[in-house]
Formats: sequence, C-alpha cells, structure tokens
Amino acid sequence: NKNKNKKEDREFLVKPTTLNPSYSNKLLAISVFLYGVYSFCLMAVDEIFNLWAISTKDKGGLDWSTTDLGVCLTFSAILTTLLTLLIYPIITKYFDIYWSFTICDLVGAPTMFLFPIISEYKLAYILTNWEIQIISILGLVLLKASSSIAFSCLALMVNNSVSKEKRGKANGLSMCVGSFGKFLAPFGSA
Repeated sequence: NKNKNKKEDREFLVKPTTLNPSYSNKLLAISVFLYGVYSFCLMAVDEIFNLWAISTKDKGGLDWSTTDLGVCLTFSAILTTLLTLLIYPIITKYFDIYWSFTICDLVGAPTMFLFPIISEYKLAYILTNWEIQIISILGLVLLKASSSIAFSCLALMVNNSVSKEKRGKANGLSMCVGSFGKFLAPFGSA
C-alpha cells in the first residue's frame, strides 16, 4: 500500500507539461503582448519623467528641484490611489473586462504624450512652475490610474483566456514578457 502511494506521488511530481496549447490561443497571445507593451510604455514614462523634470529648461526639461519633483510624485500617488479605488468598481460594474481595458487605454494613451508636448512647445517658458506642476500631477494621475486598471484587466484577460490548469503558465508567460518590456524601456526611451 505504501509503495502504491509513493508511485502515485512520483507520477504526480513528474507530470510533463507543454507550452504548445498556450501559443495557439490568440486571446492569450494578444493579452500577453499588450501586457508587455504596457509594461514597456509605463516603465519608459517612469524612467524619463524624473530625468525630464529635473533637467534644465534649455535642454527641454522643467528645471525642477528634487523637492518639486517629490511633491509632484507624492500628490500624484495619493490621488492615483484614491481615483483607482473609486473608479475601478464603477467601471467594472457597468462594463466587461475588455471594455474596461479599452476605456482605460483611451484615457491613458493620450496622457503619455502630454509631457513631450509640454517640452516640445516650450510651455515651461510660458507657464509658471505651479501651473506645470498641476498639469503634471493631473497627467500622472490619469496615466497611473488608467494603467493600474488596465493592468488589472489584462491580468483578468490572461486568466480568462486559458483553462484553470494552464493559468500558472499563462501568468508566468505574461510576467516574463512584461519584465522583458520593463527591461527594454530605459533603452527605448533614452
């Protein structure tokens, strides 16, 4: 009887797995690809925003002190948390995962271009420091809150695209692609 249990345990531990079914799933492939793209874009914004904010105006930056940058990031983090906690239940109550992701994508994507527009049109020379900080805080809040909800939707899309038995593999694959996107972001944004 003990030998039978040991044999069953060994068979359970050595069970082979394949990735082929995961690659043939188009919804999984799209979800994982979007996860990687989002990871790349958000890491690029996170890396570049701090450098851009403390760069001098003649180099296209905002010429902020580290205190100004800290205040902007602190207020944007607090407001992002509040907005995410308030908006996410409302969006998911009225829309399914795919529409929730689309709405957040439509809100978040344009805000990624807000910061280059400020730099390109030399708005740092026209607007006061406080006005630019308010615009930056609002832009960061919209970007971070929408991306937070979008990442939640993407995680649900990955989980819903495969059966229960393959969720671990699918989540591992999406994390791997997301980490690769985060790895490439500093190089792509420089």
